[in-house]
Amino acid sequence: MQLMSPTDAIFFMGESREHPMHVGGLQLFEPPSGAGPEFVVDLYEQIAAQTDIQPTFRRHPAKVLGGVAGFGAWSVDDAPADYVTAMMRAIVGIELRITRVEAKAKMAQNKAPADVAALAKALAAHGDREGERWLREVSQPAADRRAAALADAADLAERRRG
Repeated sequence: MQLMSPTDAIFFMGESREHPMHVGGLQLFEPPSGAGPEFVVDLYEQIAAQTDIQPTFRRHPAKVLGGVAGFGAWSVDDAPADYVTAMMRAIVGIELRITRVEAKAKMAQNKAPADVAALAKALAAHGDREGERWLREVSQPAADRRAAALADAADLAERRRG
């Protein structure tokens, strides 16, 4: 048995079969051109029939110290048959070809101006001219405005107290 990380143990404190909360995901698929009306059902059945499952996905919570400590370890070899069957039906894995990536860039606008300047300098030292330019032209002015607004708010609060 392998001990659970504290994070996993905390998640399992609120977890139950009736209220699964540990893992979730959303995947959007487009069927291939010419796929018939049974394509998704057939694909699901093919995936669900797989028996070669990565050991990582066969782990289940196990009690340690005779159950006194609750769930505290991961186990693979002594899972009840109904648990393994239910989990195997719930595991769906397929290989996808990625054709497009959409992302969001953070501007480091919540960082102190000195931190943004240091990051820009580090990016320049590593040859990332585009990253450096972005920080100096976008993030640095935003960080400067934020710092000025915070300083103004602190001055105003001090004047009201004094």
